Amino acid sequence: IILDIGSNIGISAFYWLTRNENTFVYCYEPATENVKKLKKNLQNFKDRYFVYNKAISNKSFFTST
Repeated sequence: IILDIGSNIGISAFYWLTRNENTFVYCYEPATENVKKLKKNLQNFKDRYFVYNKAISNKSFFTST
């Protein structure tokens, strides 16, 4: 299992998915345009990755009211 944080267009995920057929990659990418390209670049690896259109941070940017 690989966590690809800041996946961009999927070059790292593509690398890991081509190394071993049992690899599963969780991709996190906040930019919508990059997510579209990411999904297109990984389309041949169905059921071996999941894309989250979200950013990852150690800080909370939302305040509760």
